[in-house]
Amino acid sequence: MEDRSTRNSRRKKMIMMQKRRSRLIVLAVLVVILVFVLFLFMKQQSVISQLKESYESQKNAHEALQDKIKELENELKEVNTLEYIEKKAREDLGMIKKDESVYIQEDQNE
Repeated sequence: MEDRSTRNSRRKKMIMMQKRRSRLIVLAVLVVILVFVLFLFMKQQSVISQLKESYESQKNAHEALQDKIKELENELKEVNTLEYIEKKAREDLGMIKKDESVYIQEDQNE
């Protein structure tokens, strides 16, 4: 009988050890999964942060280009006026109107 009770106690110990081992394996797998999920979360947060920075940069560039477009549109409106054309003809090309006299003043420094 003692052999039988000893065997039973050994079996119980083996069963307990197997249960404990399986619990540890399950716990280890859960820890690995948790670490993996945390790693993925941190990686996604990094990507989201980079995308936000890129978005802000693109948004600022877009706003700057919109401002430049408005400036060019205003300049285009000005360029198409007779006053602007006359001003450029006088300043850049040295043109004068009919019956106009031009006086050239020499520098006094010479």
